[in-house]
Amino acid sequence: MSKSHRRRKDARPGEILDAALAEFALNGFAATRLDDVAKRAGITKGTVYLYFDSKEALFRALLEQESGRNFAEIDGLLDGYTGPADKLLQLLIRQAGVRLIASDLRHLIRLLIAEGPRFPDLLAFHHAEVISRGRRLIERVLRYGIERGEFRDNGLVKFPQIIVAGPMLAMLWQSLFAEFEPLDLEAYLDTLSDTLLHGMMVRK
Repeated sequence: MSKSHRRRKDARPGEILDAALAEFALNGFAATRLDDVAKRAGITKGTVYLYFDSKEALFRALLEQESGRNFAEIDGLLDGYTGPADKLLQLLIRQAGVRLIASDLRHLIRLLIAEGPRFPDLLAFHHAEVISRGRRLIERVLRYGIERGEFRDNGLVKFPQIIVAGPMLAMLWQSLFAEFEPLDLEAYLDTLSDTLLHGMMVRK
C-alpha cells in the first residue's frame, strides 16, 4: 500500500463524519440516509459500513468527537489553575457559550432537542458522555470556589443545570431568532456571569 493511499484511508473516517454532520444539520437525524452520507463523502455506502455500522454509530461518533474537543480544552484550563474562583467561573461560562454556539456541537444538540425522544438510546448516550462530563466540570469549579471561601455553599453544586441553562438558551436563541434579534454574545455571557456570581460570592 502506497503512503498516499494509506493517508487517504486514515483520513476517511473523518471525511465520513464531516459528511454525516452536514447531512444531519441539513435533514435532521431521522431523515438522513447513509446513502446520502456516502454520496456527500464521495464513497460507496459499503465503504461507510467499513467504519460505522449504523447511522446511530455515526451520530455517537460525532458527539464524542465534538464534545471531546471541548472538554479537552476546558480540562486543560482547569488543571493547575490557582487563581480567583470568580474569574474561573466567568471563563468557564464564556468557553461554554462560545463552544455551544460556534462549534459543530450545536447542530447535534439541536437535533437531540428536536428528535431525541424518538431515539432514547442517543439521549442516553448524550447524557452519559456529554451531560455527565459537563456537570462534573461545573461541580469542580464550584467546589474549588467553596473550598477557597469565595463561593457560598448555596446548593448550586447540586443543580449545575442552572449554570448550563444560560449558554444553552443563547445557543437556541441564535439558532432560532438571530435573524430577527441577534444576541450580543459577549455581553450576554458577561451579564450571565455577573448575575450568577452576585448570588454566589461570599460578601466580606
